This record gives sequence, C-alpha cells and structure tokens, in this order.
Amino acid sequence: MSLLKKHDHKIINFMKKYGENVEIILLGSYFLWFGLIKVFGGKSASSIMAKSIYWIDPSQGVFILGMWEALIGVSFLVKKLHRLAILLLIIRIPGVIL
Repeated sequence: MSLLKKHDHKIINFMKKYGENVEIILLGSYFLWFGLIKVFGGKSASSIMAKSIYWIDPSQGVFILGMWEALIGVSFLVKKLHRLAILLLIIRIPGVIL
C-alpha cells in the first residue's frame, strides 16, 4: 500500500469516528465567537445589515443578533441542547435571506 493510501485510510477512519463531533464543536464555536463579537461591539457585516433594517435601531439589532448567535453556539456546544440549536437556526434563516 502506498504512503498516500495509508494516510488516506487513517484520515477516513478518523473522520468516521470523530467527524460529526468535530463539526458540531466547530459550528458551535463559530456561532459563539461571532455572536460575542457583535455583543461586545465588534464591527462585522451584520452591522451593515442592521443599518439597512429600518424598523429597529441598528445598535439594538446587532446586539440582538449577537445574543441569538451566541445562544446558537452554546446550544451546539451543549449536547442536550442540539435540538434547540437547530430550532434557533431555522428561525434565523429568513433573516439571512433578507
């Protein structure tokens, strides 16, 4: 067996065993990180988006979005809350489309 195939099989076996958990941890970390950036006043693309929504104050919109994303992130990181994370994502999707 060539060196490439040997490592390829190791990677495939690793991903079969740990891939789903790694994906959930990374997704939760992503949402938590970017949510906290918004909560603590960091600039992001959502800041621009919040200014385009006329029915809510931009600073409040970014804060609410940040809290929502942080809650999604925490829900992904706590195994018992995965269903809540999925529900929160489903509710958030229309806002992404706008």
